[in-house]
Amino acid sequence: VDVAAAVYVMHRGGVTHFDLKADNVMLARRDSSDEELFSPAPDAPLPFQAVLGDFGESTVWASEDEAYTLRNRGTEFIKAPEMLTIAFAGRKKQDSYDRRRQEGVGCEADVWSLGCLLFEIITGEYLFYDDDWIRFFIRVTSEGQELLAPEKRAQIGNNAALASFLELVLVRDPRKRPTIEFVLSAAHDLVEQLENNEQVWDFDVR
Repeated sequence: VDVAAAVYVMHRGGVTHFDLKADNVMLARRDSSDEELFSPAPDAPLPFQAVLGDFGESTVWASEDEAYTLRNRGTEFIKAPEMLTIAFAGRKKQDSYDRRRQEGVGCEADVWSLGCLLFEIITGEYLFYDDDWIRFFIRVTSEGQELLAPEKRAQIGNNAALASFLELVLVRDPRKRPTIEFVLSAAHDLVEQLENNEQVWDFDVR
């Protein structure tokens, strides 16, 4: 929720991160003792909050026209489909070119990466990692390819709430992907569902 809230604030302020991964999420200590930090009480608020860092791939924009980039940005295995195919963006010679359509990649890519980040934080692995790059590319960009395969669902304990959230944000078409406002609300709902779930987890769902 902290990361989704940070992305919400960034987008409202005209910033797109483009590299949301676990390496770029840090824990900022709240006003707490060492004991509270390393051995928090089960029902106590977390003694730290997640904050975002590394804005080296980010863009700053003041208008919708400036919100899109034609430069390939971010870490390969968390890139949204439109970022992976950015090499084809703006090629006016293509038969499919439409001058009325905004070309490039915008803040919708951060929403996709939030789903990848959630999976990575839970499992310690990239959701779409594949040592065969072509297979990875086809899986992420091609309609009909299953994004959340059974073995990936198993890695999140076949939890329906987690799977539903991932399916919400992992939408190939950026125009159909939910807004960060909607995702932030869904993240709060997800935490509530997980906290009320009787299933035992080895991580704190907050």
